[in-house]
Amino acid sequence: MRTTPYRPVRRQAPPDGASPSLLVVLGVIGAVTLLVAHAFVARAAAEVVPVRADRTPAGSVLAPIVSVRRIPAITSRSVRLGRLRASLAPIVAQIPPGSCLIVDAEGTRVAEVASDAVVMPGSNLKLLVAATALEVLGSDYTFTTGLHGFLTDGVIQGNLWVVGGGDALLARDGYEERQIYPSTVPTRIEQIVGLLQTRGVTRVTGSVVGDESRYDTERYTPSLGLGVKGSDSGPLGALLVNDGWVTGDEIKDENPAFAAAREITDVLRAGGIEVGGEPLVGAVPPDVAQVAELKSAPLTEYIADMLTNSDNNSADLLLKEIGLKTGDGATRTGGIAAVVRYLGEQGLPVNGLSLSDASGLDRGNRVPCTLIQSILEQDGGFGPLGSGLAVAGQSGTLRRFFTETAAVGRLRAKTGTLTGVKALSGFLPYTESDALVFTLVLNGEKVANEEVYGPIWNGLATALGLYSGSPTTAEADPLP
Repeated sequence: MRTTPYRPVRRQAPPDGASPSLLVVLGVIGAVTLLVAHAFVARAAAEVVPVRADRTPAGSVLAPIVSVRRIPAITSRSVRLGRLRASLAPIVAQIPPGSCLIVDAEGTRVAEVASDAVVMPGSNLKLLVAATALEVLGSDYTFTTGLHGFLTDGVIQGNLWVVGGGDALLARDGYEERQIYPSTVPTRIEQIVGLLQTRGVTRVTGSVVGDESRYDTERYTPSLGLGVKGSDSGPLGALLVNDGWVTGDEIKDENPAFAAAREITDVLRAGGIEVGGEPLVGAVPPDVAQVAELKSAPLTEYIADMLTNSDNNSADLLLKEIGLKTGDGATRTGGIAAVVRYLGEQGLPVNGLSLSDASGLDRGNRVPCTLIQSILEQDGGFGPLGSGLAVAGQSGTLRRFFTETAAVGRLRAKTGTLTGVKALSGFLPYTESDALVFTLVLNGEKVANEEVYGPIWNGLATALGLYSGSPTTAEADPLP
């Protein structure tokens, strides 16, 4: 497109005394000058140019013929990434030894510290399990709790077996008052009353029997510390209600299936269904028919709850379900084998990967920093992982963070906390279809103290939150 009116150029003879050779020399000089000017502009486009407060007076020529304003696409991207690099530089300088940081924008690595490091991930490990589960089980997968018994004329003759299907979100109304991060998609056991009443059931002559035979009976990862067992994780089982709590009890029963049978017995009686016997535990006989079933939310919502609230029991039971479905065994070790194999088959960086659990509580877990980043990159920020993460200042484990930054309501991330571990990995969308991707895992003494990780977290969130999809023209080519 022309920027000035077209005027025909009259061809003139060379000036008196000018030879053809002289004209060639002058032409070469002009060409070299143009190339130098082009190179200067290209360099300017690759650097962040500070905004000048002063401006050329009105009426002056505002843009030279050779100007980055005339190559906006290249310059805009260069300026965006340059500004982000500059804003991240102070954060890069604060990353302690043994830790890692990766930030990608528009398919470009804009910041990294020890990106190949193998780190203790804390609950960032749940991202690996979630990604595998979505592939192995499918996004619409649901966990099914079966109700089995001999039903005749509205009466369950004998026992009612409640067969656990691995749903870690089974809960009684009111349990959320006991949770630090209440479940977003609990599977209410009060629904069992309605399901049985729909079949006309008014009485169970025997007992409610909890069946946890779907998985093994390993209650805790063996190497977990005593302070973690029962409080942060477990006891685990295929039939788990209220994370193992019985309403009114001060401590958990070591057998979660028995605790579930107790709670369901109480719910049935409160809902008007008579139960003749006291709670029991046992496997349903093969000749006992299913009379109803209770389903969880679809896996995408289930995983979103797990990631947003960093639910440890959900992750550890999901690991066993993965092992069951892949044929590796409905055990912790079977699930680990399936996860490691799946990630390797995807061509992801698994060198140094070593897993002990799915929750990330075990201190023996080791994950390459690049593996976490690669999993996030595959999702892109708008898939089931990105959509299922806690939101800065709003939900889950991030509800109290970044409330005073430009990242509030926008940054989505998985947190992770152990003694000597503080992790934050996820996305910050900056358009409807584009997101910054970042992985930050701090390892080291006192990194879990807020005075240590706080400035790093806030600096990262601020830098990402201020990222813009395009700079102003003045920022791309400031006037002299």
